[in-house]
Order: sequence, then C-alpha cells, then structure tokens
Amino acid sequence: MKLSIILIAYNQEETISQSIDSILMQNLPFDFEIIVADDFSSDKTMAIIKNKLIDKVENLNFLENSKNIGISKNYQRAFLASKGEYIAVMEGDDYWTNPNRLIKHIEFLDFHRECVMSMNRFIVYNQNKKDFYYKKWNSNDDYIYIKTTDTIRDNKLGNLSACVFRKSVVDLLKPDLFDLSLADWMLGIVLSQYGFIAILKEMTSVYRIHNRGVWSNTTKEEKKVQILKLIDAYNKYLEYRYDKEFTRLKGYKSGKLKNKFLYYEFVDFLPPFILVLIKLIIPKIILLHLKHFYLKFK
Repeated sequence: MKLSIILIAYNQEETISQSIDSILMQNLPFDFEIIVADDFSSDKTMAIIKNKLIDKVENLNFLENSKNIGISKNYQRAFLASKGEYIAVMEGDDYWTNPNRLIKHIEFLDFHRECVMSMNRFIVYNQNKKDFYYKKWNSNDDYIYIKTTDTIRDNKLGNLSACVFRKSVVDLLKPDLFDLSLADWMLGIVLSQYGFIAILKEMTSVYRIHNRGVWSNTTKEEKKVQILKLIDAYNKYLEYRYDKEFTRLKGYKSGKLKNKFLYYEFVDFLPPFILVLIKLIIPKIILLHLKHFYLKFK
C-alpha cells in the first residue's frame, strides 16, 4: 500500500467535515487507507466521520478505545496501525486546499530518498479574528532542506497536517518517545536525525487556530513555562546530544538572551548539503589542522 492517511480527532464536530472533505477531494491514483484515530470524543465527531467516510473509502480502519488516552498515545497507535509506505496526517480542525497535494508530496519523497519526510508551507487561519496569514518564503528554490539543529532552534513543522512521513523512518521511533508530551516540534527533531526534512514552497494546507485549541487557548506566560519544561524534557530524552542548542534556546526563551541567532556559530547556518560536501571533500587531516588553528586563535 502506498499511503496511509491518519485522521486525528477529538471533539471537533464543528470542523471535522471540512477536514474530511479535503481528504476525499485528493487525487489518489494508488492504494491508500484512512485510519481514524478518534480520542474518545464526547460530541458528534465520530457520527460525522462515519457518515462521511463509510461506503466511500474501501480501506477504512477505525481505532477503538473506551477512554481518552491523550494526543501522544493517540498518534502512537495510529502510526503503529499504518500500513502504507508513506503516512499523511490530518488533524480534525485543519484542511488541505489542493487536490494534488498528496501526489506532490509522494512524488517528491519517491525521488528524494535522502528525506525522511516532507512538509508544505501552510496558511494559518485565526478563526476568532477571521484572519489568514503565512510565513514569508526566503529562498529562490521550490524546496529547502532542514536538519536537526534547525528544528531545535526553530520549530519548522508547526502543524502536522502539513506533513507526510516515510513509514520506514516512523517505525524507528522508540515507544518511550510517546510517553512525553509529544509536540510536532519534538517529532521533527527526532525524525531529522535519520535524514533531511524537506519544506515545500507551495502552500497546500490550512492550520486553524481557535478558542478550543489547547495551545491557542493558553496564556503567553503559560506557554513560556510549558516551552521551558519541554526544552528540558527533550534535551534529556536526546541524552544531551544537542545540549548546546537546547541551552541557547532556553536562554532565549527565558529572556536571558535577547537574540537567539546571535549566539549560533557560522557553521550552524550553512545549508545541509554544503556541510555534507565539506565532510566528504576536505580530508580529515586538514580538518584537524583547521580545528587546531581555530582553537589557538579563538
């Protein structure tokens, strides 16, 4: 099977129809499945899902549970149930805007085997303000690569509904990862250790912000406290392999550092493919001499 589409849902009766419609409009010329991971909704979410999907999708898998298990465990069981070569995520308050979105992602990943996942740029829809906005694209290319240190420094994912994952890499995730408060940020950090993450220029999905969102309904000070706790938890989970990056980020988020980008070395900003070429082309002996020279005059 080529693709698994995971529908993540919890008490989203007001938005779930649009999410499902954007799935059903996709042009999918290959075998696919839809996995419904509803986290024991107490409203009409499940009734709407069944009404819109049953008899319309051949490979449909409803994951059953008798209690709320939380977002991390809900993702874990959905990933484990996936049978496709690739995994696409749809959270029940987001939606896709291009019927060829999934084809474009899969064609890209089929050709770029060095990438563990791809994500598209997305439009942020603030439902309360009726406002749409998006991040500026600062590249002349149609896609860019990011590496682990990039994802630590700045959450490049931001929204899992914009992502398509390579299933073989998702299978490498350790079970205890899902014991953490697993945000899209951490998922990107861990997956990027196995290869590059590609960000595609085209905007083909919408991330909805509303009062019912757990994060959007949190105060600025509460967000700060949560982020600082996540930094410590993620740093420990990764066995302090990126302690320099996490420490700098914590200093910036806590207000001790005024500008996080001023505290990174020049090498941190080199494109990933340049770093790969440097490691391959420059002999180790030269690198050792350069390191000695750098330390001597630092």
